[in-house]
Order: sequence, then structure tokens, then C-alpha cells
Amino acid sequence: MASEFSRGSRWQIGDGKSVKVWGHRWIPKPTSFQISSPVVPGFATAPVSELLTQWREDLVHAWFATHEASCILTIPLSFRGPADRLIWHYEKKGELTVRSAHEVARQFLFEETGEGTSDRTLFYGVSTKVWSRLWQVCVPPKVKVLVWRTLLNILPTKDRLLSKGIQGDMGKKRYLYIQ
Repeated sequence: MASEFSRGSRWQIGDGKSVKVWGHRWIPKPTSFQISSPVVPGFATAPVSELLTQWREDLVHAWFATHEASCILTIPLSFRGPADRLIWHYEKKGELTVRSAHEVARQFLFEETGEGTSDRTLFYGVSTKVWSRLWQVCVPPKVKVLVWRTLLNILPTKDRLLSKGIQGDMGKKRYLYIQ
């Protein structure tokens, strides 16, 4: 899980003194957040502050590919010059939440395993619109949970219980019997 945290975090530029231009994650372009342009000789360990006085557009355009330069020049800078800080890229306020960490981990898992989709239109094979509508429908919560369990195929049916090694009298009404 630590790799998911590092994958979603990046530096927010303040004064630019503690972030290196090459090797640190500071460009707001997922998933690498790093500069891919070749290192400029003599500036391998240069801090981002070398590019500041607002943004030094001449250096930015000289050092980086066009797409990276335009991305860098869109990063807002503060006149107060606060210290650089590590933020969570996937939340507006930059704070890590369990929800966004779970979503990032799920997306990276899809990409690494080649399963599912990474375009966020499906979740467990069901459209995200269906999930949204399910939770907004005005029915008792137990009905929503039944539909949710059905869509995810996690109802405690006789077959599922037996496949999990659960034995016992399946004739009791504690279990839903669907074949």
C-alpha cells in the first residue's frame, strides 16, 4: 500500500528550495509527476527555485519539452513564498482521504493486472451510473443492500456457502436459496 501512497503524492511548489527539478515528483501530470525531459548538464541536482522569480519562462522553455513546459507554467505560485509541501494529488485540498487512496489503489491494480478498466466507467463490471442511481433511489436501505449484494454476487446462497466450505442445515431460512 505504501507504493500507492507515493504514487498519489507530489510536491506543491512554494519557495522551490526543497524540491529538485529532476527526480522529485512535482509536476501535476499523473501518473509519474516527474520531469521526463533529459537532465540539463550541470543542473542535475538543481532545486525548482532555480526556475522561480515567478516562473522563468526562458529557462522553462529551454530545459523542458513543450508539453512539460506548458504544464509547469500553469502551476500557480504564491507571492508569500511558503515552504514546499507534500500533497495528495487526487484531492482538491491536497489531503489524503481513505476514499481517494482506495480509488487510486484500485486504478493502479487494474492497470498492473490488466483486469477491468481504468477509465472509471465500470466498478466491478457495473456502470458507475448504476451505482450512483442505486444509492439515490428512495427505497429502504435493506433493498439497496440486497441489490448491491446481487450485483457483486456476494449473496450467501447455498452454492456460495458450500464453495466457501460452510456446512450445516441449509434448510433453515437464515440463508437465501437461489440456484
